[in-house]
Amino acid sequence: MHIRVPWPLWAVIKQFAQSENVPMWQIVQKAFTHYLTNYRAHFKNVSNLDKAAWYAFKLSSSIGEFKANPSDENLQKLLKTVEQISTRLGIDTTALVGAIHRYKERPNKKNRWAVNDQAKLVVAQILMKLLAGGEDKDGGEAGGQS
Repeated sequence: MHIRVPWPLWAVIKQFAQSENVPMWQIVQKAFTHYLTNYRAHFKNVSNLDKAAWYAFKLSSSIGEFKANPSDENLQKLLKTVEQISTRLGIDTTALVGAIHRYKERPNKKNRWAVNDQAKLVVAQILMKLLAGGEDKDGGEAGGQS
């Protein structure tokens, strides 16, 4: 396999590899590993970042599907997601559930804005809870949860 790199970068990698007496791929591997280590050091807990991103994405996707098609099926899927956030993370989602039901009864602009506002508050709570050192109750991994 090959990767394309600009000529000046290739020359630096080659020169460094020769001075270290190692293959060029090892220089790239070390540089990439060093980069990842430094990047991840900026986050207190990468797994909590992953969980926060997962729950925020899952909620946003469910709300988008529901607003695009406020069917009973999409309502139930959205309420299931909201319930997971409530029970797993201990976040109060009562106001969001109320806004969702109002939008289902009357899908107008005012009720859509209310859903958006309440969802934004729940996402903020997810971020604060998980990125400020809080743990979810089930301790599970975020990716791949239904």
